[in-house]
Amino acid sequence: MESDKDQQHKKNTNIILVGTSHVAVESLKKVEQAIDTIKPEIIALELDKNRLFSLLSDEKKRFNFIDFFRLGPKIYILNMIGAMIESRIGKMVNIKPGSEMKLAFELANKHNSKIALIDQDVRITLKRLTKKITFKEKFNILKDLFKAVFNKSKSIKFDLRKVPDEDIINFLIDNIKERYPNIHKVLI
Repeated sequence: MESDKDQQHKKNTNIILVGTSHVAVESLKKVEQAIDTIKPEIIALELDKNRLFSLLSDEKKRFNFIDFFRLGPKIYILNMIGAMIESRIGKMVNIKPGSEMKLAFELANKHNSKIALIDQDVRITLKRLTKKITFKEKFNILKDLFKAVFNKSKSIKFDLRKVPDEDIINFLIDNIKERYPNIHKVLI
């Protein structure tokens, strides 16, 4: 006879991960298909509450003195650069970054599913990143950006509208781990 604890454990092991990309149209289809088919009790979003609020808000992101002083200039600028790059990529593929998260949130409401925000506050991540990143890693970032702009021959080609396949993801993660070990520790 199974105890309540054993039954609870079995109940909680039914987890389905849907791999997405924040700027891939394919991600919207995958999210919609998974949620409409499975109708899960809980939908976990890799967001914190502030990023969810920002994603749901129609306000344009602009300079915020309070965040600038609360986070400090390094962290604020790092966050703005990341958002700018993500936005530019989104414009290239004609999708607003994070649309798959917003869609999952909307579908959770439609199906009366609970929402679980499972990411830590991005400010914590950015603070850790600015403390851990080394001069060598900063130099590598600048060097790699320069190469990306002026030397396109060694670029990895994949369709940004689709979620990259596992081989490309593993290659990129291995590359990040080798060239940016501290960034890898903090982000991955």
